[in-house]
Amino acid sequence: MTKTLYKIYLLILKYLPIILAGFLIIHLILAYFNISAEIIATIGGISILPLIFMIVSSFMLKFCITHRLPLYYCLIDVCFGTIDYYT
Repeated sequence: MTKTLYKIYLLILKYLPIILAGFLIIHLILAYFNISAEIIATIGGISILPLIFMIVSSFMLKFCITHRLPLYYCLIDVCFGTIDYYT
């Protein structure tokens, strides 16, 4: 059972950043055209702390840079979005 959970964890950690980056790009495009995307923000929205956890986990599991690039993109997008929202 533990080996199965570990494999599921690896799969989620490997593919979740790509899915999140896709949702953020779609949300960005729709926001540019002033289209409300509440459902995409709800499904694909993520805060900074889980992103930091995923980045640290990807370092611990020795993922290559290609798997960390979507995480960096998501982190930068969320940080800029937070700064833009509060200023």
